[in-house]
Amino acid sequence: MVATLPRTAYSYMANRLPPERVRVAVILLTLCGMAAALRLYRLTYWNIEGDEINTLRDSLAFPGLFNSAKPLLFFFNHYLIAPLIDLDEFGLRFLPVVFGILAVPAMYWLGRRTLGATVGLFAAFLVAFSPWHLYWSQYARYYSLVFLLSACFPLLLYLGFRDRKPRLVVAGLAAAAAAILAHASVGLLLAAFGVWLALTVVPRLQLRRSTSRWTLVATGLIGAVIVGIVLYRLLPQLIGWNNLAQDWGHNAVSLPLSYIDWLSPIVLLFGAAGTAWMWRDGERALAWLIAISVTLPLVVLCVLSLAVPVSTSYLFSTTPLVLLACAYFLDRLTSVGPRVMGIRIVVAASALAIVAAGGPHIISHYRDGSRLDFRSAADYLRRNAPKDDLLLSDQPRVLTYYLAEHTVQQFERAAASLVDAADRARRISDDGEIWIVAAIRHRGGFTDIDLGGARDWVRDHCSLSESFFKPRLDYKYNELRVYRCHNR
Repeated sequence: MVATLPRTAYSYMANRLPPERVRVAVILLTLCGMAAALRLYRLTYWNIEGDEINTLRDSLAFPGLFNSAKPLLFFFNHYLIAPLIDLDEFGLRFLPVVFGILAVPAMYWLGRRTLGATVGLFAAFLVAFSPWHLYWSQYARYYSLVFLLSACFPLLLYLGFRDRKPRLVVAGLAAAAAAILAHASVGLLLAAFGVWLALTVVPRLQLRRSTSRWTLVATGLIGAVIVGIVLYRLLPQLIGWNNLAQDWGHNAVSLPLSYIDWLSPIVLLFGAAGTAWMWRDGERALAWLIAISVTLPLVVLCVLSLAVPVSTSYLFSTTPLVLLACAYFLDRLTSVGPRVMGIRIVVAASALAIVAAGGPHIISHYRDGSRLDFRSAADYLRRNAPKDDLLLSDQPRVLTYYLAEHTVQQFERAAASLVDAADRARRISDDGEIWIVAAIRHRGGFTDIDLGGARDWVRDHCSLSESFFKPRLDYKYNELRVYRCHNR
């Protein structure tokens, strides 16, 4: 009797599937594995920072699906994660990293159904090595979920109209509803899809008498849903933005520059070339969808930035379509012709150029997690600041999370507030001191100020006691400074 070795997964696929499908499956599994490794590496090493503490607050005290502009992640954390594991550095980032990994096979499937398997593989490759996507996959906010849903809903709706499949239209509508619950800025992408629908689909429906009734009904329904969702979800968010003091955010110049920086110029260049190539190849409806979906939100936010604070992250929902267009460009390079010498080298060089363009950002991200080191600052203050001293921080809830034994108050960047703080410190103890924990950051086109109007007071009364930062390869800079001040 001859002993037989157990069949591996690869041999099983080789025996049951065509060679081409085996090759695609192996490449996709490899990309998923690499994406998972990148997103899981040092996931819990980074401390909680910035808006992550707001995620903790809203996940523990869930405000309700209709009482928040972005409730979906908080809903999942509150009902799925919190009952099983603590909402610490791992628990808060568990779902963002899962959604980030799932985006790789999702982009493959959408790219394959839309433009072919090779486009799908290139799209999955671009997502796996995107520095922007990597950052949000390791950050306890909702943007990796926004990316996943924003990849699904416009392409599912597009496929539903193109292939006349009502189930894809229904799935696209469900993904759109979930996306707008993930973050209100997706309303801009929904509005762009509505513009595309009005310019591309509706005129064809009017000219074709043979169009089935369900398509007409679906078109009207989708248009009504888009208008209703945008009015219901996006307008209250804009009103809330208008009530904020515009001491942060981008202006109309720095916003597109930051967008280019996060995606990298080469990805945007290849994406523009891929969109033009789609138009030339007859995929004009999809080319229009990509062009409108990228430009309209950017233009609207540039205009809004003149009146209200906006962030580059509000444009993150547009990036799946940019990556799809870039993937199409790489695919067309491989199809120029079998006799063109060196075409494989050109494609490989283009793919490596994309990775190289994002390489400094990825390496830098693993240097400091692209965030401020409040954990180290808390350890330093625990060793050096007596409990009677007054602690001020521009992110007091984050510092309190790591320094629960101290009371941390809000640091206002104004000299008058520090004079009041000195009075409070004197009432506590004549020998007590004031500690100020403030951040200075250079990133994506704008700089967060360190001390603002309190600069002169700090210069006269304080000394820099310690700072926490790590050098990066890119020009972004995240430093947390600890000032020690006397209260006289």
